Amino acid sequence: MTKPKVYVSRIIAEKGLADLQEVCDLHIWREPELMPRDMQVKLFSDCTVLLATTDIRVDRELLEACP
Repeated sequence: MTKPKVYVSRIIAEKGLADLQEVCDLHIWREPELMPRDMQVKLFSDCTVLLATTDIRVDRELLEACP
C-alpha cells in the first residue's frame, strides 16, 4: 500500500516528525525563509495532506491546485 504524501510547511517538533515519518511519505520545508507562493502551489499539488503553519495562506488558489 502506498503511504500518503504529507507536506509540512515548517519544521515542527522532532517527535511529531518521527511519528509522521512512520506512517507517511513525509516532505518538510526546512529553509529559514518562508516558502514562495509559486513553490507552495507546485509542491502541494500532489500531496495528500498539508500540515500548514500560519505562514501559509490556504485560499481558493491553493485548494484548487491540490487533489
